[in-house]
Amino acid sequence: MIEDAAIIEEFHRLTLETLTHDGHRGILAGLVHELAGILENAADLPIDPQLDITEGETASSEGLAISPRQAAMCTDDFQRTAIFLRGLNDAIVEAVESRSPKPVRVLYAGTGPYATLAIPLMTVFPPEKVRFTLLDIHPVSIASTKSVVHRLGLERSVEAYALADACEYIIPGDATPDIILSETMSTAL
Repeated sequence: MIEDAAIIEEFHRLTLETLTHDGHRGILAGLVHELAGILENAADLPIDPQLDITEGETASSEGLAISPRQAAMCTDDFQRTAIFLRGLNDAIVEAVESRSPKPVRVLYAGTGPYATLAIPLMTVFPPEKVRFTLLDIHPVSIASTKSVVHRLGLERSVEAYALADACEYIIPGDATPDIILSETMSTAL
């Protein structure tokens, strides 16, 4: 269990460095790898390396939702993770500036087991400024995401968890998001 303040502070530091690093790609890869390691250690997601990585993927009316294991593996793709984190960070900064004093609402559709693009930013933006709705089609991913949020002490940053197909999810009228994040991909990215 990660309730260690030093690990939480390190996670915050790694997030800030990932958002701002503009030097050697190897250093960025190391930063993201360390972030991924903390997320993995905080998660309740048993990953059996003997299983096929596609086991657990879900066909929906609009396409295929990758398996929780595949989603977990995407976290370590340092360029993808850093670029998405930076893009979401920039969108949040812009929204915070225009929405003050109301908190900005972010709907993250397809969180996977670590909510990789939201949880690091929860350490940057206080819950008074930004609130996240975390949505995934897989119960194991939602359970894992809840464990990561809890173990890093970030519960106040989460407005809601939604177990749903993002293509069929109906946003509650009183929870309209300011930002919607979806990692929509096609075969072979």
